[in-house]
Amino acid sequence: YLFGRAEEPYFARTVGWELQFWDPTTESRKAAMGLAHPVAAIDLRAVLHVQAFKVRDEFFQVSLSMSEGAFIFHVRTSEEADMWAQCAAQALIQYTYIKQAKWQEGIDRARDIVSHVEQAKPRMEFGAGGAAWNEGLQLRFQVSPEREASLRRIWIQCLRAVADGGAPPPQAFAEMFALYNFNMDTDLDLDELETMLKELLIVRRDELEKAMAFQREQVVTPDRIMLNPDALVLWRKTVGDPGDQILKQYEHMLQRQGFKSRAVLMRSQLDTAHDNQVSLTDFVYGAPYLLLSQRELFMEVQFFRGCAKMRQEFLEDHEKEEPGCLQQ
Repeated sequence: YLFGRAEEPYFARTVGWELQFWDPTTESRKAAMGLAHPVAAIDLRAVLHVQAFKVRDEFFQVSLSMSEGAFIFHVRTSEEADMWAQCAAQALIQYTYIKQAKWQEGIDRARDIVSHVEQAKPRMEFGAGGAAWNEGLQLRFQVSPEREASLRRIWIQCLRAVADGGAPPPQAFAEMFALYNFNMDTDLDLDELETMLKELLIVRRDELEKAMAFQREQVVTPDRIMLNPDALVLWRKTVGDPGDQILKQYEHMLQRQGFKSRAVLMRSQLDTAHDNQVSLTDFVYGAPYLLLSQRELFMEVQFFRGCAKMRQEFLEDHEKEEPGCLQQ
């Protein structure tokens, strides 16, 4: 509990797993000697859900939900709100890793003592799709053609919405929910949610790689670079560098550690009831920030716009070089 006037500012810092709130008039020397104490301290290991949003100008709220309730505090800027929300989310992820490691250690010890103990494996295959980790610890995936086509269409719908200056439409996420509701019930379980995340990442990565390959084969050909060396510089700035940056993000998220971090965060944010189930309402509300954030979609929009621009310039240059072909 925080004792003091709520409208007064406090100094916050993290010490280990604790998020501490201090009276800003406290002398650091006394605090270091243990002669002063924070007015409040929250154990970040107890946090199950994190939210940060704007209430009004220069007033942003950070909410840390726990099993016994929620702790809410306010900051003045969106940067501060995002920083503290990310701090709590990282603590949640790290603590989840520790719990999983201890659980696995217990299973291993039990297996050594009692040979018939077996560990249940999560489902990794639905329909015609499946997943596995290759030797490089990157997710190797096979997506069913039907879901791949549906995912691509939904993703393109979201890209177009962002390209037009809007937000991804809620119906796109409702359709995605139905696509992965393999049990045909009212909720998504965590296996279904993780499969969705994996397949969506694969579809987005594959489309980017196809676009990059087409650009290299058709637009920045050796002949064109010889005729116009500046074309390669422009292509790197417009397509090559942005594409490489996005591709690195995809590859990180498809590495075992990167995927686990995103999956843990997605579970904590969408499973608001903490019952290993995600309702349609919670999914449609929270998925846009976790599965297809506007920041990521905008980066993809800029990349594909760059591809279209470079292809158009290539066609115009090609027409100038071969004017006779227009009359054939």
